[in-house]
Amino acid sequence: MKILFFSLFFLFSFQIFAQKTENRRKMTFAQFVKEAQECKGEVYQLSNADIQISSQDQYRFSLEYVGRLSQEQETKKNNVLKSFVDSLPKIVFPKPINLYQVNFLPDLNDYQTGIIFLKCIFEKSLAFYDCNVNHFVFVACHFKGLLLFLNEKENPNKIHNIQVGTNDPNESKFEKCILEQGLRTEIANNKTNIRIFNIISKGIVDLNYSGGAGGMGMLGDIEIWKSTFSYPEKNTQTIRLLGIWAMDANRLLISDSKFEDTKTRNHGLFLTGRYKGISLKNNILDVNLHTYRLTVEDDFIVENNQFNKKFSPSDGESLKFDLYSTNISWNQISGKLTTDKTIFNERGDSLVIYEARSDLELANEDDYKRLLALYGRFYTLYKNRIDMQSANACRIEIKNIETRKSAYDYRQTHTLKAYLDWKMNVFLHDFSDYGTDYVKSMIYALQVIAFFAVFYFFFPSQEDNLSKNRFMRFFNKAIEYFKTDKQLTEFQQEQKEEELRKIAHFKENLLASQNQIPKIVFWLGRPFYESVFAYNRFVIWLLQSSDFVKGTWQNLRKSQKLLLSFWVSVYFLSFVLVGLLMRIINAIAMSLNFFTTLGYGEIQAQGISKYLAVVEGAIGWFLLTVFSASLVSQLLQ
Repeated sequence: MKILFFSLFFLFSFQIFAQKTENRRKMTFAQFVKEAQECKGEVYQLSNADIQISSQDQYRFSLEYVGRLSQEQETKKNNVLKSFVDSLPKIVFPKPINLYQVNFLPDLNDYQTGIIFLKCIFEKSLAFYDCNVNHFVFVACHFKGLLLFLNEKENPNKIHNIQVGTNDPNESKFEKCILEQGLRTEIANNKTNIRIFNIISKGIVDLNYSGGAGGMGMLGDIEIWKSTFSYPEKNTQTIRLLGIWAMDANRLLISDSKFEDTKTRNHGLFLTGRYKGISLKNNILDVNLHTYRLTVEDDFIVENNQFNKKFSPSDGESLKFDLYSTNISWNQISGKLTTDKTIFNERGDSLVIYEARSDLELANEDDYKRLLALYGRFYTLYKNRIDMQSANACRIEIKNIETRKSAYDYRQTHTLKAYLDWKMNVFLHDFSDYGTDYVKSMIYALQVIAFFAVFYFFFPSQEDNLSKNRFMRFFNKAIEYFKTDKQLTEFQQEQKEEELRKIAHFKENLLASQNQIPKIVFWLGRPFYESVFAYNRFVIWLLQSSDFVKGTWQNLRKSQKLLLSFWVSVYFLSFVLVGLLMRIINAIAMSLNFFTTLGYGEIQAQGISKYLAVVEGAIGWFLLTVFSASLVSQLLQ
């Protein structure tokens, strides 16, 4: 009896064990394609299968790696490949395809091969759940449903490489892959690479490497080239045209791609996680670039991108990058730097961007300080790179935010101090860009000097040719010269009479005292008065030579009058121009003197200019103080 019982127990146990034994199906890739195409049900579903490329279909569905080729060999290879691809018919999959724990195995005879979906049209979704793939490539495919890679069990996906599109720059020969419902991955193995080239996405693309169940989310390289991301449907919730979620990844490259405006508040391009390096080059973003707890350990390169919306880290302190290996040109993100947060409500989640502009935003001290902290990281970055132009531009935006905050504080308190704080910031912005541009402050000061010089021009403190008295004397002498037979030498002698008298007295005194004084005094004094007399004799000779009026104006011939009228006009014009020039020089000299000496310089103002001098002096003292501070600040930098 015991033997019979033991035998039954053994057989029952064996049956239970046999039921738990996994029976995996073996099939070729061509068989898989045929089954998926001819499926009669609503969904084609395949579980626990091993799919392998056979020798019969390796040229249609396998990818063979080729070593480095010369340019001639590469061209020949591409031409042959194009002819081959053009000759192939399209493969249409009409039903949704769900694959569970399916192993796609390469040709056992060639360990370098992978699996390629070439010229395939997926009318519905294509989903890989807990599958094992060495290398997947999608070329010239059209995905009308969602392309999904998902890890559901604790055993992570073993997908080492996924390529959507091809990486040859001349991709026109392969057309493009189209993702009408987007792409989603959740892969948790350690070295998965994702490469996306020349695709058009009309849905949400989520590359999720957060680890899934039991995974650590470690990743290889992510490369996205020459692709277009859009979302044509209207949606009030947060839309991620491209979201990359990585706990730990190698390098991320997004280049020559376009992210089209979704007409909604959105993340647009969303990056989170830890990366060894990130490179964003030559992209057009009509959406926000949003980061959340993003850490870049090595190179962080952002070059030649067009940011038409916002560059918006959710928290300034959580964006971390190396100050020595980061290169983000400020002209790309100038005026675009914000922080944001996601608000959840009954209609779903939506993105709220903080720019410190409205009173409601300025009242939020925590968000205000986070935004300044974010700007501070970039300011430190540019100073560390000795890129003072970008650092100063960043500082100007920081001070603009503080100016908006001071204006808000004044509207709340209406105190004199708050008002002066606000207006001082406004003045510093206009005068020197908050102390970052001493040349601008110098130009501003010169404008003030020129402004006051205009007043001093019309209210002179010194006599010149345009002065009333001197102008009258000049015309009276001219009338006397033409009306009488008086010569130019006589006018000269009358004008220099006092000077000539003093020189004559000096000569007489020197000659009379030559025996009573040291010889050196006589020897030095004699050349002095002789040079003065020589100069006066030269002036008299010159006047005599140029004196055309011998007698009165009425006694001159007609031809003499015409010639003399011309020279008189030139002389009168020169008199006025010299007066005008001296008036301008004196006005500028007065303005410059009063500006730099608080109105108490050597030049004395008269009349209304005396009061203007005090005002200009006070302004000059203040502006020169700010200019000096700006100059010292720039010199220290």
